[in-house]
Amino acid sequence: MKLFTRLGVAALAAAACIGLAASANAAVCYGAETFTVRNFSGHTIVAIDMVGAVTGERHANNGYIPPGYQKTYNFDDGTGYVDYRLRALLDNGQVVWHDDPNICVLNVWTISGY
Repeated sequence: MKLFTRLGVAALAAAACIGLAASANAAVCYGAETFTVRNFSGHTIVAIDMVGAVTGERHANNGYIPPGYQKTYNFDDGTGYVDYRLRALLDNGQVVWHDDPNICVLNVWTISGY
């Protein structure tokens, strides 16, 4: 009986660790869902889009940022999650991606050299 109890406790502990590791991949940061996009690309940014890594929700925003300017965005969708896939569309048709940045850590995304 003690062997089954020990195995049950070990299995429960392993399942808890797996659950914690899975949830650790989705960053949560309340109150800091803003970040700034700086445009040093030489082209106007005409669109900024974000897709939530957890929710899958697409957030499209006015991305008009002339070269040498910056714009601050708030993508607080109420979930508290801050992992997104960012997309910037330049006026020359080029698309710039930033995969899975944590908005709490990123704070500023500088686009240059395009």
